[in-house]
Amino acid sequence: MRVNIAATKTNLLNVKRSFEITREGYELLDQKRKILMSELSAIMHMADKLQSEFETALQKGYAMLDKAVVVMGRKKLEEVSFSVNIKSDISLSQRKIMGVDIPVVSLVILDRPPYYSPYDVSLYVEEVRLKFKEILQMLAQVAEKRVAL
Repeated sequence: MRVNIAATKTNLLNVKRSFEITREGYELLDQKRKILMSELSAIMHMADKLQSEFETALQKGYAMLDKAVVVMGRKKLEEVSFSVNIKSDISLSQRKIMGVDIPVVSLVILDRPPYYSPYDVSLYVEEVRLKFKEILQMLAQVAEKRVAL
């Protein structure tokens, strides 16, 4: 696109001013891009780390569950599981980074133990309950990072 502008000093000053504003705008956008790319890189690194920790915790949780099944039996463990009443509440909010909305996932677990009598209940049951509560928290963090990406 070609624009014909009269060769006057006023037009020259207007074009110089416009060019200066454009250059400053470009520099600001470039800084914003660098900050957002840095944030994105940090979120990617954190998401990978959290995903790895989540998978490890899940493996340990299922290993503990297997031990509880072996010690107590599937039927007894199922009966004990009916007495556990844990409620969770997930809330979503947003934070801004350089004008870009980043989601924030918050998980609140309402937990009021004891659920069962410790008599004739394996210690593994309590460990499994605590481990899977921790896994739920980790899952919320992983979800937050994945949605942000």
